[in-house]
Amino acid sequence: MVDFHTHILPNFDDGAEDVKASVKMLSALKAAGFDRVVLSSHYYSNACAAEDFVKGRQYAFDKLKAAVANEDVPKLHLGAEVYLTSLIFNNEDLIPLTVDGSGVMLTELPYDKKFSATTRENIEKLVYNHGLTVVLAHIERYPFLLDKGLLGELYSMGCRAQVNIEAFCGRHRRKLKKLADKGFLFAFGTDAHSMDDLDCINDYLEAAEKAVGKDYLNSAFAYTKEKLIRC
Repeated sequence: MVDFHTHILPNFDDGAEDVKASVKMLSALKAAGFDRVVLSSHYYSNACAAEDFVKGRQYAFDKLKAAVANEDVPKLHLGAEVYLTSLIFNNEDLIPLTVDGSGVMLTELPYDKKFSATTRENIEKLVYNHGLTVVLAHIERYPFLLDKGLLGELYSMGCRAQVNIEAFCGRHRRKLKKLADKGFLFAFGTDAHSMDDLDCINDYLEAAEKAVGKDYLNSAFAYTKEKLIRC
């Protein structure tokens, strides 16, 4: 299984507070059955340049790799959760913000009530001007993304969607099931910031399997491995 959305890098964003916490989180994910984890720390283009973010992220990543060198933890993939505003295009090179430099970008949208023209334009720039595969983070937080018409349009552009696994215990579980039944394959993530977010991970996985079925989950995880982390 692949956890496509985490905040596990130590002392870097609002996630794991130190290396010890990071290792505990990775061990918990391994115990739950995850064999791949994307480290997707927040990137806000209004706060710093991508180049500075990448340098700080690499420092945190090196510390984590050293700490888990002899530990049984999932394989790590380096990415970012990129908050989407027009300011992101002030950065000349966006590839370092993608998963392992692959061109697949986990993208957090502004929390607007509706899908704005500006958001559409920015997604189109990422896809058509920069050639990126946009993975829309935690779509259950955006009512407009739970509409199969709009989501289908974005999928036809080459975008994909990520769902926080705990959403299958929440009020949008039926809508997510309907989207899954319509053939939308999702990347799944815990969006874990601390061990507290992983306390109920087995319950979340059980709820997801009950909602969409084991075959769907296997297909979604396989798709994530082959097409989004590309291994």
